[in-house]
This record gives sequence, structure tokens and C-alpha cells, in this order.
Amino acid sequence: MMSCAKPGSWRALGTTPVPVPVVHGTLVDGEAGDVPAVLMSRVDGFVLDRREVVDAIPLGRRSEAAHSLVAAMAAVHRVDLAETGLAGQASTKPYAQRQLRRWSAQWEASRTRDLPMLDRLTERLWRAVPVQHETTLVHGDPNLRNVILSPEPGAVAAVLDRELSTLSEPLADLGTLFACWPAGTKPEWEVLGLPPASGSSPSWSGPVPPPTSTGSRPVPWARPGP
Repeated sequence: MMSCAKPGSWRALGTTPVPVPVVHGTLVDGEAGDVPAVLMSRVDGFVLDRREVVDAIPLGRRSEAAHSLVAAMAAVHRVDLAETGLAGQASTKPYAQRQLRRWSAQWEASRTRDLPMLDRLTERLWRAVPVQHETTLVHGDPNLRNVILSPEPGAVAAVLDRELSTLSEPLADLGTLFACWPAGTKPEWEVLGLPPASGSSPSWSGPVPPPTSTGSRPVPWARPGP
């Protein structure tokens, strides 16, 4: 059993191509504790959250795992919101603006001193907010520590940790993934065996960065503001 901010969404994904554990039951606030919880089936595999786990995996398998993560996130983005009942899971207003408003409000509520650099950064982000072209289900925190990999082929056996899941432009997940992805310039990443961001992925139609995280249609990349 694990705590979960959106227990209903786990069950909804059970009928989709997204690899998730089978949900046997959910608990809402107050039923058996202070937080929602989900009782799920056991998924055999491992999580790349410790160096000793990574070192035990052949280099080729590590690359397969990285590509499989991309494919799993694309499956999340292709979920039919109406069929799964997830259309009302979150606001459909533009995601980037929602995030900037939330971050700005959090900063103002906790501000104890002036940080002009942060104020300038906030202004720059507002000037560079990209247009949202589509709204899909997104994971919110895509990385190799948030999935279970199958023991042998290195494919994603289950997507976990969806407490940040929301409705958004799917490129938000892609941006989050790239923020944590190796750039191919550090020796430790070469040892890790992950494909660099300058490489290519079978889940995308060309060199990274691809035109879109879902492959559904081209989406222009946002350019940073002045």
C-alpha cells in the first residue's frame, strides 16, 4: 500500500496501455488515516535509485530502460481523458501560467527578504510563457526513479509516483525529463550508460529534441524571452 494524492486516477489507467500496477482498492482521506492510499499488486522488477542497482545492469540494458521510459510517458500522454473519466482531474487552463502563478504565490507567502534576481527571473518567465497547443494527461515528474523496470528486458513494468500528475501540454513532461537528462558532457553520465540528450530515441521520429512528446503532431518549441 502507498499514499497517493490522486487514488482514483491509478484505477482509471488500468484499462489503458500505460503500464501501472493493478489497483485492488483505494482509500480517501479519513477512511484509514490522514492521507489517501492505494492498495496495488506487487510488480516484479527494480528501480534505478541507487548506484549499486545501476552498476548491476549491463550498459545496453540501461539504454533500453531510458528509451522505454520515453515510450511510457508517451503512453501517458495518449490516454483518452473522456474514456477514462480523467477529464475533470485538474484544470484545463494553460499549464505554464498555472505553474508560474503558483510559484509566485508561494514565494510571496514565504518571502523574508528581497531577491531582485528572482523577481527578474519571474518577469522573464512571464514574457516567455509558451502557447499551449494541446491538453493531455501528464505524469508531472518523469524520471527513471519513478518507474519499475522489468527484471530482464529493461522495459518499464510500471509507472509510479503520479502525485504531481495533472492536465497539461505534454511538452511539460518532456521539459522535465530533459532537465534531469544527461547532456553527454560529464564522464559520470557516460559510465551510467544512458543515451545523451543529443542522441536519438526509437520513441521519437528523429534526433532529440523531437517535434513533440507524443508524436501526434508537430509543436513548435518555445524560445526564451529576452
